[in-house]
Amino acid sequence: MIIAKGLRKDFDNGFQLSNIDLSIEKGKVIGLVGENGSGKTTLIKCLCGIYKPTAGTVECDKSPVYDNPAGKQLIAYVSERQETPPLYTVSRLKKLYSVMYDGFDDAAFDALQKTLNLPRHQPVKTLSSGQKSALHYALAIARGADYLLLDEPLSGLDVKKAQTVLKEFIITMEHKCPGVLISSHDLEVLETLCDEFIFLKNGNITLHGDIQTLQKNAGKWQADLSEEQKKKLETDDRFTPAQSLGTQCIFYYKGSTEEALQTFQAAGINETEKLDLSLKELFVLLG
Repeated sequence: MIIAKGLRKDFDNGFQLSNIDLSIEKGKVIGLVGENGSGKTTLIKCLCGIYKPTAGTVECDKSPVYDNPAGKQLIAYVSERQETPPLYTVSRLKKLYSVMYDGFDDAAFDALQKTLNLPRHQPVKTLSSGQKSALHYALAIARGADYLLLDEPLSGLDVKKAQTVLKEFIITMEHKCPGVLISSHDLEVLETLCDEFIFLKNGNITLHGDIQTLQKNAGKWQADLSEEQKKKLETDDRFTPAQSLGTQCIFYYKGSTEEALQTFQAAGINETEKLDLSLKELFVLLG
């Protein structure tokens, strides 16, 4: 298990990752959600040992991660900005990884290289951004690491290749069961893949839980409303209209179910239906 306790990372520009507590268990997929600049990449780099924490600890299977090659062997990191020796071909890079990492699975990489249509003898620097993303994903999977930290792994991929990568990811989870932390702006993809989610804002974790837990903090409601009832709800800044057709209205409420029902009752609204919220809707409301 990767465990961060009281993790803090300070930068000279004033940004601070603050008091982060989290754990990543094998077999669990956690989605990391936040706006640009919220600290997602900083957090991932702290967890995989690229950044030294200013305070707090990060351990992998009870061993420190930073400045510990043995600990880093257990973690595979994939980033949209990952650097590789520019003159290396795909084939040569595979050989480098097989020397660097114990248990590198040459056959698994060859199968992924073929599935993802990666040119074996082409220099990495000449690959497209999507091909580079696919290459780093294939290298990470072939390492057989216990934990995968994926920072925008689908960046630059076309729709077809992204679907292939997602299919291979699901196969990996079924057979090898690594612990995964994945950040992506594609919230629909995250919702299909992840067991739970972390919302990060200004360097702080604001929410953490599965989709059902997150929905306790907000709701989407449907009701038949009169004009007078609509006006009463509009005075409450916790309500956001979504759509309406005549008297039939759908709207968002930022708060618990109990709070929403009390507000409805006060406005004379007795019949309501709570609808499921998508991860994207939850992020807009709570992120």
